[in-house]
Amino acid sequence: MAPSLPFEIVAQIIENTYHLHTDPPKVDVETLSTCAAVCKRWCSFARGLLFFKINTARQGQSSFLRKFPLLVGSGGLGTCIRSLDLLAHRGTSELDFIMALSYCPNLYELRLLALGDDPGLTDLEVVRLKALHLKIRALSLTLHYIPRQLRLLCQLMAIWPSIQFLTFSMLPGWTVPPPGERPPFSLYELTIPTYCLFPEPIMRWLLPPILAGQKGSLRILSFTAAADHLNALMEYMPHVRSLRIQLHHPLPQGFFRALQRIAGARS
Repeated sequence: MAPSLPFEIVAQIIENTYHLHTDPPKVDVETLSTCAAVCKRWCSFARGLLFFKINTARQGQSSFLRKFPLLVGSGGLGTCIRSLDLLAHRGTSELDFIMALSYCPNLYELRLLALGDDPGLTDLEVVRLKALHLKIRALSLTLHYIPRQLRLLCQLMAIWPSIQFLTFSMLPGWTVPPPGERPPFSLYELTIPTYCLFPEPIMRWLLPPILAGQKGSLRILSFTAAADHLNALMEYMPHVRSLRIQLHHPLPQGFFRALQRIAGARS
C-alpha cells in the first residue's frame, strides 16, 4: 500500500486551493467540492472551507434563507459558517435576520447592510438576538438612512459587546448626534471607509477618551479625517500599531510628532 501524506499536509494543500487566481479572488467551489467527496476526513475539512463565508444578499436573500433549515443540527453546515453577509430591512420579513443567525452558532463576522428607514431593532428582536448567545467578534455595518438607523449601531454593540473589529460606514452629509448611551465594548480595530466624514461626537462615541495610565484597546485605525477628528484622536496615535488616514483638511498641530511616537514605539 502506498504511504499517505500526513493530514496536516493535506489540509495545507486543500487550504491553498481555496481561492481561484482571479481578480477579485473567488472561492474554488469545484475543487473544494471534489476534495469533500474523497473521504470522511477530507469532507469535514473541505466543507468547512466551502461554507466558511456566506453572502445571502448576492444569492437573493429571501430565497436563500428558505434553505437555511437544511443547516440545522450539531453536525450541520451552519456550524461551518464563520462569516455572513445579510440585508437588514423589513421588506424581507422582520425575522429573516434573526433566523439566519440562529443557524450559525460559530459565527465570527457579521456583515450587515441596513437599507430601510426603520429606527433600529424592536424590543422583541433585541431579546431574540440576545437569546442566541453568539460571540461575534467582527461587525461590518453600512447605514443608508442615518437619522433613524444610527440607533441600530448602539443596539448591536450592546447585544454583542464581544465585537472587537468594527467597520462602520454611512452616507456622507448627515449631521446627527451620537446613537445613545455607549455599551461596554472595546475595539481592537476600527475601519471607517474613505467616503465617510463623521462628526467628532460620533468618533468620540466609538473611541472614548483613554483613562489616565492606560493605553486603550485600539491597535488598528483607518478613517477619513477632518482636522477636528484628529484633534480628538491624537491620544490614540501613540498606541496604535497600524494607522491609515485619508486627510481632507490641513494637518493639526503635533500630527507628525504623534506619528514619530508611533514609529518609536514599534522600533
